[in-house]
Amino acid sequence: MSPLTRYGYAHAISGFFEFPTDNARRILPRHLELLTRINGGRAPKPSVQENGTVQLRLTRRPLARFFEETVKLFPQPKTVSNWLGGDLTAYIKAEGKEIEDLPITPRHLADLLRMVEQGTISGRTAKEILPEMLASGARPDAIVGAKGLSQISDTEALERVVGEVIAEHAGPVADVRAGKTQALTFLVGQVMKKTRGRANPELANRLLRERLGLRG
Repeated sequence: MSPLTRYGYAHAISGFFEFPTDNARRILPRHLELLTRINGGRAPKPSVQENGTVQLRLTRRPLARFFEETVKLFPQPKTVSNWLGGDLTAYIKAEGKEIEDLPITPRHLADLLRMVEQGTISGRTAKEILPEMLASGARPDAIVGAKGLSQISDTEALERVVGEVIAEHAGPVADVRAGKTQALTFLVGQVMKKTRGRANPELANRLLRERLGLRG
């Protein structure tokens, strides 16, 4: 359950969120950014109703409804709102469309976000395949499977890549061993480059640290 529906009443189909006055004082300041994203970047204005509740009416009703349905399938409202208010809204604006014109459903987005959460793909890969999803309606797992984009989390496979990066970049390796650990970021980037963004960055970082004798 999202923070909004936990403390208030979500009516995405009708296009508004309603809160008891006491809850509104606590919830609205913290979640106004989230509601603005759901509303397509436009901040909704609160109004006090005759029954004592505070109501926020959203002008982008289809986007609000898409948000609510996605959160039911992937209950992380902040993550969902970030994607809706970021990459997805940017695509809609660039194409001159509305979300109801796109060949995707809330399940498409929920499945994509779940694949990132489970480590099947990286966030970078998710952003790369999102436009294809929005244009074609293809499911994220189908795109990932067809293009071989699954994240590499196999230790043995990444160890080989890490070894190659260390052999090819003696300067940054020497910097890391001399205590200039910021050079490690460069080496992780090279692992990501060699794997076309498919390497698990946390595993790549750990393997580099182990090979270079870093602790922690």
